[in-house]
Amino acid sequence: ALFAWRGDAVEPAMRLRVAELRRLAGEAPVAFALLRESEALFPDQAARWRPEQQAAFVAALEGGPPLAAVALFDAYPEMLPASTRGEAAVVTLADRLIALDLTDRAALLLGQATDRAAGEARAALGFRLAALRLAEADAPGALAALEASAVPGLPETIARERAILAAQAEARRGRLPQAIAALRALTPAALEPLVELLTEAQDWMGAAAALGAHIAAVLPVAPAPLDVERQRLLVRQAAMLALAGDDAGLAALRAAHADRLRDGALHGAFTLLTGDPLRGLGDLPRLQRELQLFRGLPSRLEALRAGGPVTR
Repeated sequence: ALFAWRGDAVEPAMRLRVAELRRLAGEAPVAFALLRESEALFPDQAARWRPEQQAAFVAALEGGPPLAAVALFDAYPEMLPASTRGEAAVVTLADRLIALDLTDRAALLLGQATDRAAGEARAALGFRLAALRLAEADAPGALAALEASAVPGLPETIARERAILAAQAEARRGRLPQAIAALRALTPAALEPLVELLTEAQDWMGAAAALGAHIAAVLPVAPAPLDVERQRLLVRQAAMLALAGDDAGLAALRAAHADRLRDGALHGAFTLLTGDPLRGLGDLPRLQRELQLFRGLPSRLEALRAGGPVTR
């Protein structure tokens, strides 16, 4: 019907409606192109077209083919709205590029979006770029991304996430003691990454203590059952206490939680790690059973660390 209404005062409204229907039908790039054309035809109504253009632009980033969406962003970066949805659209597109093994292109996209953003959006996009850099073993690049996207007066949650990531990047640069000190200053919110760095430093006693504090915060009150994830946490703590040679800590852990793991998938591993030490020939049958379990323990502990399934 647009051709029938060409030049009429009704045409702008018709164009807006057609663009809206295109966007709702999943044809956001077509809707965006129509709105760009409409702005050129009716420049005096540019303010009227801009919100619809931004909506179609974001929808195209979210749902269009990744490479076409990147090309659209490169052509019209100014169309990205300074909003939570605009930020989320860029992050989603970056994730889709990473899934296609286009990590460098995803990093470039996040960098471009960060440079154009301000306030919390700039800090959040910079955080995602830094996390991507760190995942690619580029600790200096991660720290540079955090520094470039620093914004004063951030909410506590965002500031803490950025500080934790900065500490992890420092650890990858070989500054492990400084990174551990930074995470200790952020506890209890940084207990999980602190456990990882203390484990890397082979500070088994410190890692066990940090993990114990985390467990105390997430474990349901007895006698509530424990899911596999929380059972895994207890077995990890037992492994750390065993490596630290803390018999008293193992005994306390066994007394507190052995009954709750009795029917769990990780009962065997927990019993092995927290069992009483061998005292004589009478314990040889138990030793034989434990040696059998020890053969598979390294792979099981790695699964515990990575959060994967643990076989019996």
